[in-house]
Amino acid sequence: MPWFGYQLMCGNSLVGARRQAYPTSKLTKQKKASLWFNSAPQRVPWRTQNGEAPTRPPGTVYHFLLPDTGMASYR
Repeated sequence: MPWFGYQLMCGNSLVGARRQAYPTSKLTKQKKASLWFNSAPQRVPWRTQNGEAPTRPPGTVYHFLLPDTGMASYR
């Protein structure tokens, strides 16, 4: 994302304090109402019940790797 560095400001959070992911099926070309930014991302827990850090579910991408409608113009 070549424009990403220009959008960083003092106080911006790059990752946030949450681990959430969108299914990759929402990232394919489709009607605007069905795109990822019109639905809530899936929560990825910090720890499993046995205390291990879980991996990101297959077929998903972390929310902070995708542009957001309020983040910047990405046309």
